[in-house]
Amino acid sequence: MTIRTMLDTNTPAALTPRADLLATYADLATPTLKAALEQHWPQVVWIDRGQGDPMHLATVYDVEPGALTPQQAIDKAKASKLPYLTAYASRSTMMQVDALGWGGYRWYATLDGTAHVPGHTPGLEPAAIQCLGEAQLGFHADLSLVFEDGWHPQPQPSSGAWVGGALSLAEQLAKTLQAHL
Repeated sequence: MTIRTMLDTNTPAALTPRADLLATYADLATPTLKAALEQHWPQVVWIDRGQGDPMHLATVYDVEPGALTPQQAIDKAKASKLPYLTAYASRSTMMQVDALGWGGYRWYATLDGTAHVPGHTPGLEPAAIQCLGEAQLGFHADLSLVFEDGWHPQPQPSSGAWVGGALSLAEQLAKTLQAHL
């Protein structure tokens, strides 16, 4: 089990800090933005905040005032064929989503530094907890800890990439040793 980090923002092209995953909004998606983000980020998670999903990319349903209702999230999940369907909600709103029979992953919004939600195994679940906001980070994004390995699993590097990385490291070490001999 590996705890990963995820940044979410509505200005993904302007984000310079990096994390294991980037989350952004499906209504912002264009083929150009999607391609650029996928080129520069290991994984991109798309969120439906109730403002549209023209490219049908969203796997996360934002359940909060001004976004989707719990029932809208359930209905959208039932209609989707995508993997890793996730409800994003506060602790109190997630109870409403669960009461309607949510069967997917859960991404809790705490934004108060809390990294554990009672009823879940610490460090192993839920899928993610958004624990720090822009004010704590000092840049325009929120930070989540991703606990569940099965949620948007970390891509495995190809053996060629690993070999290339190992060779590059070996070359750097050899140059360093030569410089000191």
